[in-house]
Amino acid sequence: MKQHNIYIEVVSPVAVTTGEVLSPIADYVVNGSKINLIDKDEFENILSSDEKLMEKYLDSVLDTAQKAKHDTLKKVLGDKLPKCYHDISIENLIGQNNPVNLKTIVKNQAYQPYLPGSSIKGAIKFALLVHWLGTKDTGKEMLITLIEEIDDQSDEKKISEQYEKIEKSLFGDVNSNAKPDASLIRVSDSKPYESKAIGVISLKRKHLKDAKNSFDNFQQTECILPTFQSSLKIDVTPEFTHPDLGTLNKEDWLKTLFKQINYTSLMILKGEKNIIETNKSEFDKEKNDSNTNASQDIIHFYETLISDIAQRKNNIAYLPLGFGKTFFHISLGLLIKKSDPKKFENLVRKFSLGEKRQKFFPITRNITIIEGKAYPLGWIKLKKELNTGYTEEDIKSGEPIEAIFLKLSKPTSIVMIKIDNEEKEFPVSGTKNYSKQYPKKLQPGKKCTVYWRDNHLNFNK
Repeated sequence: MKQHNIYIEVVSPVAVTTGEVLSPIADYVVNGSKINLIDKDEFENILSSDEKLMEKYLDSVLDTAQKAKHDTLKKVLGDKLPKCYHDISIENLIGQNNPVNLKTIVKNQAYQPYLPGSSIKGAIKFALLVHWLGTKDTGKEMLITLIEEIDDQSDEKKISEQYEKIEKSLFGDVNSNAKPDASLIRVSDSKPYESKAIGVISLKRKHLKDAKNSFDNFQQTECILPTFQSSLKIDVTPEFTHPDLGTLNKEDWLKTLFKQINYTSLMILKGEKNIIETNKSEFDKEKNDSNTNASQDIIHFYETLISDIAQRKNNIAYLPLGFGKTFFHISLGLLIKKSDPKKFENLVRKFSLGEKRQKFFPITRNITIIEGKAYPLGWIKLKKELNTGYTEEDIKSGEPIEAIFLKLSKPTSIVMIKIDNEEKEFPVSGTKNYSKQYPKKLQPGKKCTVYWRDNHLNFNK
């Protein structure tokens, strides 16, 4: 078994939701810039022990069905309001005076969010499948077979069965006696993020061709906010039997894995960037929003990830994850559209996707705005953890060096790097430019990356 510790950075808000929804008239109250979750058991006991209060509460719920709900519990319960047991920072609260139902994300018992290994493994498997269908001869043949099934006479069941056949062809069948190749990849849950990594964001649905059909703040969800970091383990047992997965049996399997993930991610990133560039004017038409450069922010986000993948040469990988992904993030639609646009139109029509004669599909995009900047949802960055200790030669190699930021100062800041199992402090230049580009990263105790350049360490490569 080969194992790597993987460092994860959230680069746009990530929401792996639980299916649970919290209500402002039963589960939480708003206090300034905080959402306070109330103790449900205590809330039920208060209502059940006071019949008049129960009636007042029910009348208030009915009365506020179409009105502001943010202070319903405070008004009804007054000093009997149950104790609150968690604070969540609010990034964008829907209609400040009228919070709506709140989607929740996966958390542990200490209310710390984490990324489930099963979700990450599912995203990795999908990326491997797309890479196989798009680059390998056997995969291309399977894709052609799938495309041939998509005609006016084929039914949804037949197409779905062909997709399942494709997946089993690459990863094996869990119901067979043989050990499926999919089981040889194991991904742990991430280490918990600190509670302050949770934010509450408002989602905006952008219509690419008709701004009138866009919706401001149509949904509210918890998320893990950008720049927060964690780690997990990826284990690979080098016993893959499918010849096109055989490269994962080699010693440098992690770089191969990252390369295949990036193949799929680049297809999505470039596709989304081109679509938004084409529809920039409509994308930026929005009511009641001070941010008029949403398309510019999103395009810049995609360009940054595309550039980073090219520069880092598969030493890192970007992966879409969680709520808010489009049809192309979770289906083979992008490959089918690239291979045969006409068949893709048949697929959209067959599954009743979108509208008749729709030029772009999907025609809406979910975004959120944090501190005046627009983000797409659900992107994480993966890279091999490098904090197990370096040698003096490693430091001067020019490769990225993982450090802990200690002190902000000019012209040089101070970081800590572990060398030969001993923690040492080093001056690092480039603080001014780096802090402008990434204002939240240079915080004491947070991880950062430095490079040997011009005979000293620098934040900039």
